[in-house]
Amino acid sequence: MSQKFYTTRDISLNYPALSESHVRKLIRRGILPAVDIGAGGKRPSYLIRAEDLEEFLTPRQKKD
Repeated sequence: MSQKFYTTRDISLNYPALSESHVRKLIRRGILPAVDIGAGGKRPSYLIRAEDLEEFLTPRQKKD
C-alpha cells in the first residue's frame, strides 16, 4: 500500500488558511512532521504524509 504525501504548496492550495510560509513554520517548530527532500537549495523542500496532515487538522479533544 502506497502512502500519500503533500508538499507545502499542495497544502496551501487546498487549505487557504495555511500559507506555504506558515506550513514551513509549523514544520520547523516540530508541530507538523515532514521530511526534507531538498538538495541543499535556498529553501528546504518538504513532503508531509497525508496521515500527519490529517492528525494536525483534526481538533484535539481536551483532557479533563
